[in-house]
Amino acid sequence: MYCTKCGKANVDGSSFCSGCGQPLSNQTVVTQVPNINNQVNSKNGFGKMQKGIIIGLLLLVIILVTSLNGNKKKDDSQTIMVYLDGSNLESEGSIVSAELDAIDPDKIDLENTHVLLYTGGTSEWHNFISNDENAIYELTEDGFEKVKTYSKKNMGDADTLSTFVNYVYDNYKAGHYSLMLYNHGAAIYGAIFDDFTDDNLSLNEFSEALENSPFNEENKLDAVIFRTCLNGTLEVANTFKDYAEYIIFSEEVTWGSSSTNILGRFFNNLDPSSDGLDLGKKFIDAYKKQMEDIDPFDEKCTTYSIIDLSKIDKVTEELNKFIEGVDIKKNYNEISRLRNTMYQYGSDISYFDTVDLYSLITKLEPYSSKKIDSLEKALDDAIVYNYSNHEKSNGLSVYFPYNGNDDEKKIMLSIYNKIDSLGKYRTFINGFNNTITSAQSYNFDFTKNQASVETSGKEVTIQLTKEQQEKYSSAVYLLFQRDLEHPNYYRIIYSANDAKLSKDGKLSTNIGNNLVREVAKPNETPATFSITYRQNDGNKTRRSAGILYDFEKGLLGTSEAVNLNISYKGDEPVISGGEKISRDQRIDGIAYDISKFTGLAVPAHEYKILDKNGNLLPTSEWEDIPSYDVYLIKLKEMKLERFSLDKAKGEYYVLFNITDTNNESKYSKLIKVGE
Repeated sequence: MYCTKCGKANVDGSSFCSGCGQPLSNQTVVTQVPNINNQVNSKNGFGKMQKGIIIGLLLLVIILVTSLNGNKKKDDSQTIMVYLDGSNLESEGSIVSAELDAIDPDKIDLENTHVLLYTGGTSEWHNFISNDENAIYELTEDGFEKVKTYSKKNMGDADTLSTFVNYVYDNYKAGHYSLMLYNHGAAIYGAIFDDFTDDNLSLNEFSEALENSPFNEENKLDAVIFRTCLNGTLEVANTFKDYAEYIIFSEEVTWGSSSTNILGRFFNNLDPSSDGLDLGKKFIDAYKKQMEDIDPFDEKCTTYSIIDLSKIDKVTEELNKFIEGVDIKKNYNEISRLRNTMYQYGSDISYFDTVDLYSLITKLEPYSSKKIDSLEKALDDAIVYNYSNHEKSNGLSVYFPYNGNDDEKKIMLSIYNKIDSLGKYRTFINGFNNTITSAQSYNFDFTKNQASVETSGKEVTIQLTKEQQEKYSSAVYLLFQRDLEHPNYYRIIYSANDAKLSKDGKLSTNIGNNLVREVAKPNETPATFSITYRQNDGNKTRRSAGILYDFEKGLLGTSEAVNLNISYKGDEPVISGGEKISRDQRIDGIAYDISKFTGLAVPAHEYKILDKNGNLLPTSEWEDIPSYDVYLIKLKEMKLERFSLDKAKGEYYVLFNITDTNNESKYSKLIKVGE
């Protein structure tokens, strides 16, 4: 009989244990005599029985610990890698410096959180980073400290990204790894544009970089966060599905400013135990707060979403099934018309050609022989979190060639032809594009259409023929003010795409009370703003070109050419912000804090639009006037007002630019509106 308290064998029949003295009668005792061989010590110091007991106890401890931690596979530590290409966001906007300055090490659990930067790609940094090298920095309690230096490398090269990822993985062990990509984005064209080489990371190069890293289907990143514009596409999600659990990205342009930040708000609220979903929500919350600063009127189309990448294969599968049921030849005009009127992300640069996937399939449903239910469910499962102030943005966009020119579409479609998983959808967009390319012109002549003008000048109408109505897709109208001192020159003071086509074929403008000018001061000519108004799928923007500067230093001092955002405070127009005018190859996403400037220059830009016989010239042949007026305004003293042509002096004309279902645009005649 063995004592369960001390394990001593008691064979003399006593009621008390000879080893510990405890009463044997009150114990549950073990009466089976163990095999003597199991009591013999092994050469390693433990008998077989003892080793079995130890192993059993260890297994029990593991089971208990696992259950107490909710079956977590990863420990509560976090390593976040930020691939930080400064580009002109830093050199021209100081945005990255402002972001990094806002990160407070005292608010971060640095014992369990590693934050690593890989820097490069910009001609000028305004902080501790050097522009003649690439380097890795670690966040410490004293701020960012350099831990590794490289000669200047191309940030748009796959090897540069994989070098960073591999170094961090080898030197900073953690339970959770995530990657943030910080720079410019260009939809399916990729992201991370290096200013020294003009190169960028393509979707194939992203795959190559991660294939040459420790991250794979068995060891995925918790999250990939795109702090870029326009990369929130199905094609990008497909690229990362084998390397990460979640992807966080934006369908639309993402904005940044030196007067506000995302990185500080994000990193200062990190929890080392956060998984990819939690991390994504924290990042999007930080972006929301930044946009409250940048866009107080909530007028910019703003998006960010979190995608469960384990569900992307199902989305792709169901999209291929659904789109195969769409007959392009039979429904071409309808498909072209709906695509033309859809909201296109990053529309300042036409060739990105991305639209919301959920909205697209909803619009295409009447023209497909396949049910939409399975595809909708797949999208609902994959899009686990979506933030947008735009009702038609559901979290995932897709490429649909339409507005890019032929050369641009060739480039983008060559990228698409390498995406095998989207084979049926690729066939669909190639087929649609080929139909447009091979379509014969309708040869409409809108200069002969009957026109009418309302007495007040608020509405100008032209009558379309029956055939023109059938092929009509959309229209933009332009309002010109004629320069009476230079009669051949005209200034555009309003352009809008909200023309209405009635059932009887009347195409009408809506100019009434939508023009904007400075409230007149004694002995001064007030500035009239050239407004561009666009509305698509519920999104509305009013913008006007201008130059922000220091009024005391004048225009030759520090100045920024911007697109001004015109909003309404009640009925009063106000300038709610300014955006950097985008480059040809990418959208910059730089927002300016108007309060930092004291002066505004409003250019009165004019064009020669008629030939010597009074006929309208093609747009490509419109000539700029050699010099033009610039109105200089003190911002603090400025007050704006809305007005209509019935309250304006001068000579005005309206011109319609009408697009048909072959995506060809033609002008109407120049219609005189008022004196």
